[in-house]
Amino acid sequence: MTDANQLKLAKTEYMLLCDMLDKRNWHYDKDDANLCINVVVTGDDLPMKLTVRIDVERQLVVLHSSMPFEVAADMRIPMAVAVSCANHGMVDGCFDYDSDDGHIVFRMTASFKGSLISGEVFDYMVDVSCSTIDDYNDKFFMVTSQKMSIDKITEYIK
Repeated sequence: MTDANQLKLAKTEYMLLCDMLDKRNWHYDKDDANLCINVVVTGDDLPMKLTVRIDVERQLVVLHSSMPFEVAADMRIPMAVAVSCANHGMVDGCFDYDSDDGHIVFRMTASFKGSLISGEVFDYMVDVSCSTIDDYNDKFFMVTSQKMSIDKITEYIK
């Protein structure tokens, strides 16, 4: 159950997030009622759609970004290897992969439980997420579109 203090802290974090994006002069869509923003970022190749949500109950900032493609059924097991290789050694964030439907999502979280995180944390989350997503989104797409073998995937992703 959410108490008034949790909600107040979450709303403060949401305002800090919006302020950080405003300072970057980024256009984004706000959902004030759900403490959520959506923004599209242009990378080196594929566009990156970021959703950042303030989770009031768990006192978390949750950033996620779905890959703009689905993995074909015959490439779902090889893609599991690609995602595993990408996640290995990743310091912050990870790729979540559902091998049942071929959906890949990048996810990063930060806790503000009992504290207030700064705009610099939001800067860090967005910068690291965009860099990581931009590094791997085209690689994942190539793995599935070129129907790479497991050996080729491990070499290519690393």
